[in-house]
Amino acid sequence: MKQNLEIEYKILISHDQYKQLSEQFIGEKGLQTNFYYDTFDYKLRQQHISCRIRTINDQSELTFKTPGPVGKNEFTFEHIDPQSVFTQADVLAFLSQLDVNSALIHQGTLQTVRTNIHLNHGLLCLDENTYNGITDYELEYEVNEDEKKGFAEFNTLLTEIDLVYISNCDSKIKRCLSTQPQLE
Repeated sequence: MKQNLEIEYKILISHDQYKQLSEQFIGEKGLQTNFYYDTFDYKLRQQHISCRIRTINDQSELTFKTPGPVGKNEFTFEHIDPQSVFTQADVLAFLSQLDVNSALIHQGTLQTVRTNIHLNHGLLCLDENTYNGITDYELEYEVNEDEKKGFAEFNTLLTEIDLVYISNCDSKIKRCLSTQPQLE
């Protein structure tokens, strides 16, 4: 299991802004699919924890995001088999630490066409997200190490492209799951 601190800033943008930024920022483009999981009674959501399996090409990884003092703590199990990952001993032990002892079930799917642009203090991601018949566009900045330098770089970039950061938009998982009926 790999651990990481995730500090990111993100805003939703319009389709026109997305097209303009796609022409302005050339980077590595790829397709990723996120499959979101929780227990039937939402034990993870109640603890503000998210769980996803992300597939890029033929590789899959399982990530849990837990609240941290700054940003989110990410716990990632790499090179997993999506069909059997929730029966792996290390994953079951981790879930037990979260006081989750019931089965995880698929809650929703979101597909992203992502363009990555490497900057001095972080990674700029230009995302086109599709879920539940909806398409939205997001500009996300993932800080490398120094939160203050990363935030300053992101704000400088936004000023140059006439955008303003006020606060983070809802997460992808929240947007996806809020647009489909609750399980009963």
